[in-house]
Amino acid sequence: MKKIWGYWYTFLFIVMFGFVGSTGSIEEYPLCIQIVVIIAIISMSGFFLLMLADFSSNKDIKYRVIVGGSLLFFNWIAILIYFWVVVNRKVKI
Repeated sequence: MKKIWGYWYTFLFIVMFGFVGSTGSIEEYPLCIQIVVIIAIISMSGFFLLMLADFSSNKDIKYRVIVGGSLLFFNWIAILIYFWVVVNRKVKI
């Protein structure tokens, strides 16, 4: 399940990055697009909390202080890195 959420987050991250790069304000978009963006932000925040929970329960991570610090301080990009480096390698579908 974590792997599916990781792929979903990666897709959302790319889409959100495209929205931010294409315009300076979300207010220019129709209401349905604004609602989708809000749902995506909530989904991304939920996935961040899942990655923090996985990090706290996973005891075999090397450099725990560096990985934990990056999850907290660089959270939006760090959860992508954490998913692809740690979770994607250990979880089999």
